[in-house]
Amino acid sequence: MAKVTGGLFSLDASGKFANSLIFDRRGYVRTYRIPANPKTGSQGDVRLMLKSAQKAIKVCANDYLDLVKESAPTQYRWNSFMVSKILGKSHDTWDGAETAWLALSDENANKRAAWETAAESLGLTDASLSYSDMGTVSKGRILYALAYAHELEGWEYGAYTPGSVTAASTDPQDWADFVNQN
Repeated sequence: MAKVTGGLFSLDASGKFANSLIFDRRGYVRTYRIPANPKTGSQGDVRLMLKSAQKAIKVCANDYLDLVKESAPTQYRWNSFMVSKILGKSHDTWDGAETAWLALSDENANKRAAWETAAESLGLTDASLSYSDMGTVSKGRILYALAYAHELEGWEYGAYTPGSVTAASTDPQDWADFVNQN
């Protein structure tokens, strides 16, 4: 992709030009093509997982993010690293968190409600996409996915050390306060 300065005799060009070129706001130019975006259910599932992971990251305060930044390899951006830890390879971490989350309804329905309340206190909202087969990911499930990834990675930080974060034993509001403290 070519980068141009002053494209079309302007200092700022963006958008489509004569159905042949696309100028983006960063100054890059590419040929126009109709995007191939079928919005399949499985594609929607992946996008919904990414959307959920991003929502989890947004509620983390600087102190917690510093932990993540210290753990991230230099070739990663810290937020990409964190998303990769929440989702896991071939989304196995996400699936493990889902299994543990669903087990809460069998063991203790009040615990799921407590995760939902804690997530709401952080301002988290449910995530959904109309073309995803997963349906809606609840705000409590998003917060729990963050806690699950923290435990799986064995990050030592404050009161939450490896072995201390589980769906059944962790107080959801304490966890919410923990990741949101400055």
